[in-house]
Amino acid sequence: MAEVIQRYLETMSADGCGTLARQLSHALDAVLVVPAYDEPAHALQSILSHPAQQRLAIVLVINAPDSAPACALRRTRVMAQELKHRFGMGAAQREGSAKIGASRTVFIIDRTASDALIPAKQGVGLARKLGLDLALALSEYSREHFASPVRWLYSTDADVHLPDDYFDAGAAAPEEASALVYPFAHRAEAGFELAMRMYEFKLHYYVNGLQWAGSPYGYHSIGSTLAVRPLAYAQVRGVPRRAGGEDFYLLNKLAKLGSIVSLTHPVIHIQGRPSARVPFGTGPALGSIAQLDDPMNDFGFYHPFCFQALQYLQQAAEAWGHTARTSADFLVSLKAVCRDAEQTECIWQGLHALKVERLFRHVATQRPSDLTRQFHDWFDAFQTLKFVHYLRDAQYASLNARELWQHRADLPPPTRTALAALLQREGVSTP
Repeated sequence: MAEVIQRYLETMSADGCGTLARQLSHALDAVLVVPAYDEPAHALQSILSHPAQQRLAIVLVINAPDSAPACALRRTRVMAQELKHRFGMGAAQREGSAKIGASRTVFIIDRTASDALIPAKQGVGLARKLGLDLALALSEYSREHFASPVRWLYSTDADVHLPDDYFDAGAAAPEEASALVYPFAHRAEAGFELAMRMYEFKLHYYVNGLQWAGSPYGYHSIGSTLAVRPLAYAQVRGVPRRAGGEDFYLLNKLAKLGSIVSLTHPVIHIQGRPSARVPFGTGPALGSIAQLDDPMNDFGFYHPFCFQALQYLQQAAEAWGHTARTSADFLVSLKAVCRDAEQTECIWQGLHALKVERLFRHVATQRPSDLTRQFHDWFDAFQTLKFVHYLRDAQYASLNARELWQHRADLPPPTRTALAALLQREGVSTP
């Protein structure tokens, strides 16, 4: 285990994280990483003063992309200067640390200078990687010098409120778990309440659909709600350097190593506000929904058959994995679970749009050990999303909230209940 982590730190981690980690002067139980861009310094106060009893390191990555508007860059630099002044760091100092208690240390990485800005295409992915690479180095330093291993590296954002028992939640997680995903609730900014309700319903609708279908990728992918095993983080080579979706792709890799545990408590509260800081996600979605003339009629949700099709695929893959390995065998298994010829053809064409023949060519040369696992490694979270989009575009167009209610018999019970609440709140009858 230590060798894998050391190899990652030596060959793939951000420069200088090992040197900065040596500033740690006490044992650790947990490390919390917080990238922050275009936030006021006081936004971090609740995180810095969190009442955790654990021995803690908090890593603040104050960053801005090289494409940042001048006003956003100026605000971020003000935040960096205020934080560095607060913790006794020099104005020009790009990284450093300060103890804020007997067993709590704050580390600051400042990427706001003109020659240190984050490349726009790497965005929050690189910012989160800088923080989690340092978190990994800190966890190793704590293990080596204080005989205190860190079980989880925590990732969140500056616009959240962490519950008091936030750091206690992972204690009961199984050893084979590679990551934790916390439950969350958004607190909508005034004027965006309906947009927030619709977008949050869409997030839960998709994950509930995946879970109902039996997909091993049925979890939320929100960067402010994650915790990662140190070893698993090193094994998947850290956070992808992406301007958005870094959380999705990180979890996609982690899910192939071990289980992703979706916690039921405690709940993280996230600010629901429009924003253009990332190319997609909550901020841009809220702005888009709020601009619709009639969100209840104009905002779309995946057709329920998309999830029924995923369930058929899970069942077909299970049968195929225990019988044979060819494409013809898989089609036989698919026809056995999906008895509608038109639906079967649409699903089959969707798989071929994803180039499933590459999987069949690969397994043809493999020992027939666990073909179902190989299918799921190929048909991962990204392929699943592309498959759903294929069905949407090919035959099963998205539905607005009222239309989706007409298919309520095909919805998982939690989704049906949430949709009824959404409609009733907007004055739509749900007989």
